[in-house]
Order: sequence, then C-alpha cells, then structure tokens
Amino acid sequence: MNKTIGILAHVDGGKTTLSEQLLYQSGQVRTLGKVDDASSRLDQDEMERRRGITIFSHSAWFSWRGSRYYLLDTPGHTDFFGQTERCLWALDLAVLLVSIPEGIRGHTLTLWRLLRQQNIPTILFLNKADQPGADPESLLSRLKERLSPDLIAMDGFDGTFSLDQQEELAGLDETLCDAFVSGQEDPDFWHSRAGELFGMGKWFPVLTGSALLGEGVQPLLALLDLLTTRYFPEGEPKGMVYQIRYDEKNTPLAYCKLTGGTLETRTPLTLTDTGERIKAGQLKSPLGDKLTPVQQVAAGEVFVMLPAPEILSCGTGFGGEPSRRLAQTAPLLTVQAVYPDTVPLPEMAQLFHRLEREEPSLKVQLKGEQLTLRSMGAIQLEILQDLLARQGAQVSFTKPDILYQETISAPVTGYGHYEPLRHYAEVHLRMEPGKRGSGIVFESRVPTDVLEQNWQNLIRTHVLEQVPTGVLTGSPVTDLKIILVAARAHLKHTEGGDFRQATYRAIRQGLMQARQLGQTLLLEPVYRYEILAPGDAAGKLGGLLAVLAGQSDPPKFTGEWAEFSGSAPVEQMLPLLEQLPALTGGRGSASTAFAGYAPCHNAPEVVQQRGYEPIRDIDHPADSIFCSHGAGFTVPWEQVKDYVHLPVE
Repeated sequence: MNKTIGILAHVDGGKTTLSEQLLYQSGQVRTLGKVDDASSRLDQDEMERRRGITIFSHSAWFSWRGSRYYLLDTPGHTDFFGQTERCLWALDLAVLLVSIPEGIRGHTLTLWRLLRQQNIPTILFLNKADQPGADPESLLSRLKERLSPDLIAMDGFDGTFSLDQQEELAGLDETLCDAFVSGQEDPDFWHSRAGELFGMGKWFPVLTGSALLGEGVQPLLALLDLLTTRYFPEGEPKGMVYQIRYDEKNTPLAYCKLTGGTLETRTPLTLTDTGERIKAGQLKSPLGDKLTPVQQVAAGEVFVMLPAPEILSCGTGFGGEPSRRLAQTAPLLTVQAVYPDTVPLPEMAQLFHRLEREEPSLKVQLKGEQLTLRSMGAIQLEILQDLLARQGAQVSFTKPDILYQETISAPVTGYGHYEPLRHYAEVHLRMEPGKRGSGIVFESRVPTDVLEQNWQNLIRTHVLEQVPTGVLTGSPVTDLKIILVAARAHLKHTEGGDFRQATYRAIRQGLMQARQLGQTLLLEPVYRYEILAPGDAAGKLGGLLAVLAGQSDPPKFTGEWAEFSGSAPVEQMLPLLEQLPALTGGRGSASTAFAGYAPCHNAPEVVQQRGYEPIRDIDHPADSIFCSHGAGFTVPWEQVKDYVHLPVE
C-alpha cells in the first residue's frame, strides 16, 4: 500500500528533525541525520544548511509494516507557503507539529484551516516535550478549543487502543459506542473502524514527544498504519505535478504523484486541461537530493520525471486527474529587479522566468527595460538573490510595494482602430464591472456572418492573454466582463497582429473614458486576521486594531489570552504585524489569510504617490491609427469615437 504523508509546522517547529527520525527509526537509513550538524538528508541545499530552515520541499520514502510511505518535508516560513500548499495536493495524510514551548502560532491556524478545507486526515505531534517547563496537557486543552474538540491523545499507541482511548473514541461514533458498551475487544475491529473515521476526518490523533530525542516516533509510525489508501493500477496513467525544480545542470525536474495506472519511461500521457499528448521522460525515485532511476512507477507513488517538458507546470494534471491552482498563496507585494547594465535583458529575463516556473506566484513581467515580480516577503527576496547569484547574476530588489489592482464602477464601451497602410482592424468592446475576484471574462455578441469565428477567437485570445494595465496607478486591471459588440476585418489587408493592436487600444480607450467620468476604482488587498495576545496587551492591541479601515469582530477572552479577529487592508496590517512581538512581549501570534480585494481606503493618497500619467505610457496606447490618402495618422483617445467606421453605442 502506498501512502504520501506531509510534515507541516510553523518555522523551527521541528519538521525536518521529525522527518529524519522517521527515516531512521523505520530502518530506511542507518545513521540519524541532524539539522544542527548539517547531516540532514532532506535539507541538502547550502542555503538551507546555512540558514537552518527548510526553503524547498523535499521528498523521501520508507517502508513500514508492509506499506511504502512517501514523505514530503515542507517549508515552515510563510514566505515559502506556496511550496507547502502545493505539497498538500499530493498528500494522503498530514502530520502537523506544534511546539509545546511556543504554543499555538498563527501559522499553525493557517495550516489547520487549509488541511480541513482539503479534508486531509491529520495527526498532531506536540513537539519539544523534553524542554524545561513544557506543559503538553495545557496545550492540548487550548488546541481542543482552537482547532477541534475531536482531538484525542494517543500517547503510547502501538497498534492497539487502550481502554481509555477506546472510551474517547466511543464518544465520537455510534458503532464504537455500542462496541465499547458491549465489551467488544477485538483489536482488528477497533483498528478498522477507527481507521475509517480517521480517514473521514472524524477524529484527530494527538501525540506528545520530542523529535530531537526520537520520543513519540514509534507511536506515530503505528498511527500511520490506521489510514487505508486505495489506488488502482488499471487504466491510463493519471496524476499531477506538484513541484518543478531545476538541478545543478539546469535540467527541469517535475515532482509528481501518480494517482492511477502504471507509468514507464516514454509512456504517453494526456494532459487533462488541453488533451495534448506528451511522453514521460526518465523516471526516478527521490530520497532527499538523491534520485534513483526506476523502470516503473505504481499508482500512489511519488516520483520525479526529467527533463520536465516545458508544457508542464506546477499543478498540471494528466490522465484525467484535475489540475490544481493555489488557493491560499497570494503574493501581495511587488518589486523591481535591479541588475548591472552589463547583463543583457533577455538573459536576465530567462533567469527570472526559470524561477517563475519553480514558483509560479512570482508572476514575472517585463515592462520595457524593467523586470517586475510579486513577492511573499523579505526572506523570499533574499533567497531569490542567492539563487540568481549561483547563476552569476548579481541582483537586488527595490523596496516592496503593495500590489494594488484597478477596475471600473460602471459600464463603458472602448473603441480601437488599427489601420496603417495595408493593415486593418476595428474592435468595439463593452466593459462591465464584474464580481469581486472574477478576473477578466470575455463574451462575444457579434454574429459569425458579420465577423468570422477565427477572427473572434483571435480577439478573445488577445483580451485574455495579457492583464490590462490600469490608468490610475498603472496597476493590473481585474474584475471586468469584456463583451465584443462590434468588429470589422478587411478582406485583403487584415492580419492577426492587427486585431491585437485594435483590441489592446479598445480596452485602454475604454479605461481612459472611465477615468474621465470618475468611474475607475483602485482596489487594495485585504487580510483576514486572527491574533492571539496575552491579556495584559489586549487593551493597546485592541486600540490599534480599532482604528484600521477594515472590520473587527468583538474580542474573545479565554483565561489569560485575548483573541482578536477581523479584516483590514494589507497596507495597514503589515506594520502592525511587525510591531506584534514588541506589543505582546514576544508571546503574541498572528494568522493572516488573503481575503480578496476591496476599494482602497486611501485611494487619492495612493494615486498621488504613484504619480502615474497614463497618457505618457507609450507601451499602452489608448489612441487609434486611421488611414487617409494612403498614410496612417494617429487620433487621440478622446476623439476615436468620432472616427470609427462601425456604428457606436
């Protein structure tokens, strides 16, 4: 039986140490790898060993009681949360570590929420019980209040439930309740039924131990046996890519999970979204940085395919397995790359796009001579600098800025015409405000006997292929329904690029109209937050939260702790989160989750600070090109409506 388990925790929670213990105590390796002396088999990257943190997710496997377990050790720092979230796509089971001395951290709450959203069976491991003053009983009590009342202590579990454990399980299930009352003691019955409930997320085992000393690892191995997985070897190979990495030779590696069928080298694979066929490359089994060639991969196994075809990306599904997209990871900062003039721009862009393939949330864009990207935070930017330095590129980044977006508040129709000599295309696009978070949506209302379908498909492609640039601050435009209401091609002179020009100009011209009418909106990112703070800091913290532009819930008080929750602009929350350790004497913790975009609370101030002049942005023209007496001439955006050839609305 193949099972994939993920080790998750906040930074410095002990994930890698526990992973090394699992490999050692299961007999996979003969010596125990340690983080402190850089002998860990999982944190092999030089940057990880130097910093003492996991930056990249790592894979390994071990066998235990007839099952093969694929182990994914994930980063704990929030700047690398995208890698953690992608690993969750491959999991059958998660082990969530909570450091007893540090207690419930904000990142713990975020991980728990995500695990519940994806219905992944979860074991909690209360770590660092060997440290002086550790109080696991008190922590377990708080976890039951914060996470779930269905947490059950399973210390000492060896495959058979004790009488006390049976009694607690009986309170969760009628079948087990009847068995407990009747004195049913058959271990196989209890193991089977409890395993079913565990797999359905009806209860969550909790262990107390010390990853450093190896305490609690044997009960954890026994608990892993509770989960039954069923992967079927019949049929076409199916699975998904959860990670793309490049090795020291810059060969792209696709880390995959096979969820059905059997896979061999050169086996044809059908991409789920497009139906395109590719052939599997070399297949290897990962153990840290060691990749062992294999002839065949079975359903339920984690493997590496190389070289990864360019068409594969993080989340790509094949053989009918659905493709995945990140749900929680949303970089809300934007920066520009600063690099020497001696480095050719195409070469630098290639390096950045390679990084983007490994971390798609970077959203690298080339604007003129500037490379911009999105970032999760300062630590991620430092790592990117190190990665680029390995390639011989000395790069720094500008101060991170909030990633704003723009939209419109009322319908408007944009007009684009492109007619230099021997070219022709005209496009009229009605733009309507969309639901918040809907992105850009396209619809055509032009009959095919007026404009051929191939031209309409081309317009659709140009509408969706590039995020429009806003006219308030130059930020990305979102939440628009763009409707093709009129368009014309020339029998002889129209080429594909003509409709690209007309489409881009129509969108830009419509946005300029909206700005002139005061119907443009600046949007800012919003955090949903949960903050735990000691009672003696509650007054000051509550006062700071009360003046934020978002909404705050009534605070809750439990014992000596105060819990604050609500939503607020990221621009206001980031400074407050930086102050939190000082405000709470280092005892406070925060959990934040991206809650979408909302109208900016200080839009005039942001617009003024940016000083963006849309008419000077020559890369995004709103003007149109018309032809007269065999020569093209430019018509300013505000006059285009008077020159277009098709009737206007």
